[in-house]
Amino acid sequence: MSIIQKTIDKLTTGNKMQYILVGTLILVIILSLFSLFWARSGKGQNQFGSGELRYWCEECEKKFTLKPKGGRRRPPDMMMSVTCPSCKKRTGQLMMQCPNPECKKWFVREITPEGMFCPYCDTNVFEWQNEPRKKKKKR
Repeated sequence: MSIIQKTIDKLTTGNKMQYILVGTLILVIILSLFSLFWARSGKGQNQFGSGELRYWCEECEKKFTLKPKGGRRRPPDMMMSVTCPSCKKRTGQLMMQCPNPECKKWFVREITPEGMFCPYCDTNVFEWQNEPRKKKKKR
């Protein structure tokens, strides 16, 4: 008999196997709860960065930020208007940041049949996001 078989026999005799199964089950439950709370806390990667969303009001032309209500990490509908804190009208439009690292300016997104373009540098956001990038070499 090999050492591995002897060890398995010792672990599976008597109540030891039950203790191992119960311990494994408790460990799995603890890890599941930890991952659930970690995901809900917003510590995971967020597509909107800090969790605050930037808006621009069409009425008073002011920029403002809001946190999503109810702990959501994304707005319920990207095309919905929100209430501006300055003029109290529902004319706030969600802004996005240009993915071009040379621009990085914020703008109100406007989708056309040709795509979505940054008004400052004319970058096609859809093409930029789908384009494969070269990885930087580590030194």
